[in-house]
Amino acid sequence: MEDLDFMFPDETNPMLVSKCKALCQNCPVKGFCLEIGFNDDFGIWAGFTTAERKRLRKVFSLKDKSKIDRRVMIRTIAHRL
Repeated sequence: MEDLDFMFPDETNPMLVSKCKALCQNCPVKGFCLEIGFNDDFGIWAGFTTAERKRLRKVFSLKDKSKIDRRVMIRTIAHRL
């Protein structure tokens, strides 16, 4: 198991970000991970950086969705993008 601090790299360092993203690539809990970290402003969650998650939140406006629909949409995003 990886040290969790590893998933909170300096996001201005592309090599560290790439290592984190590679670790996430085939993770079986990627959808759950993005669901947990979707609104977080730090770290790599499901292979998405803080800036990428911010863009996802703008593109996929989820505030008017029911909780179940929101969870399904976030999990789908994690495995499709």
